[in-house]
Amino acid sequence: MGCDIHMHYELKQADGSWAELDWAAPYVIGTYADGSRKLDYDKYFRDEHCIGRNYELFAVLADVRNFGWGGDVDYADGDKRTPIAAPRGLPDDVSTEVRKDSDSWDCDGHSHSWFTLRELLEYDWNQTSTSRGIVNEAEFRVFEREGKPNGWCGGVGGRGVVHVTNSAMRSIVAGTLPRKTEATYYTLVEWQETYRNAIGEHWFKLLDLLKDRHGIDNVRLVFWFDN
Repeated sequence: MGCDIHMHYELKQADGSWAELDWAAPYVIGTYADGSRKLDYDKYFRDEHCIGRNYELFAVLADVRNFGWGGDVDYADGDKRTPIAAPRGLPDDVSTEVRKDSDSWDCDGHSHSWFTLRELLEYDWNQTSTSRGIVNEAEFRVFEREGKPNGWCGGVGGRGVVHVTNSAMRSIVAGTLPRKTEATYYTLVEWQETYRNAIGEHWFKLLDLLKDRHGIDNVRLVFWFDN
């Protein structure tokens, strides 16, 4: 089962209170029978404020899906990421709009937390940790060329699956090692990566956008997850 984040942005008001930034308002196309808003999700998901299913980010924000980059299989997982903080719950002065949305998820929502924009911008996203994963021949070529595969898994098995060392895989790819009939070869690779690179630039562009539009000390991110 997958896990998704429910991210809200709150702006500090002149009296010190917080109000939700309703960035999705332009995409409202109607209402459902229960009164909730119907959105044009094609446009909604393309908006710069929208955060998709990014387990690398979830691990750092709230220790959610923090298996290590290679999955949760003992022989193929990477180092777990260091969360910025354990989930804090909703802020005591959370905005009415955000509390209402949180309440609507009831027990299906979990790991509620929040950070100021300043906290997020000052966090060390350039720290590194080790990632590991099992790759096939095509992804091993990518790994050899770029230092990181595009895709990998925590474990693979089945008829015809043969696990080999990196050296043997290198020879198989080069055609210098005889292949077994109907065999599919896999190998375990390891690489170092910064949190920033693993999470992707969209997140950091979003943080900069919020700072530029609203000020570093006037934004708070409040979120939770469901799965």
